Amino acid sequence: MLYVLIDSYPGSTTEAKLSKNIQDSIIASKVYTANRGTKTANFSVLRLTKMPAALVELVFISNTQDADILRNRQNELALAVTKGILSNFCISYNGGSSGTLYKVQVGAFSVRVNADSLVMN
Repeated sequence: MLYVLIDSYPGSTTEAKLSKNIQDSIIASKVYTANRGTKTANFSVLRLTKMPAALVELVFISNTQDADILRNRQNELALAVTKGILSNFCISYNGGSSGTLYKVQVGAFSVRVNADSLVMN
């Protein structure tokens, strides 16, 4: 059986809302056949943070069905989690960038004077 477990710190309404939004988005993606809801846990990774936090566990790789989902539907899962996080902050998903991105590195220098000289030109 496939399901999504999202943990949040017990008693936190902020994390509960975040967890629900992520869960709803993942279920809406139809990657999974069952919805086991969200759970709470007293994990330090959730308890010791100063911001809203949710631990998203997407699959058990101990069975072939989940392993196939992880292998073949990564992008769908990532998009669903992204949409859930955006929804939590009332931000609409706009489909991402469709343009080409260019990465530019002008140079790398071991001598600071040479780097400063390039900046001045």
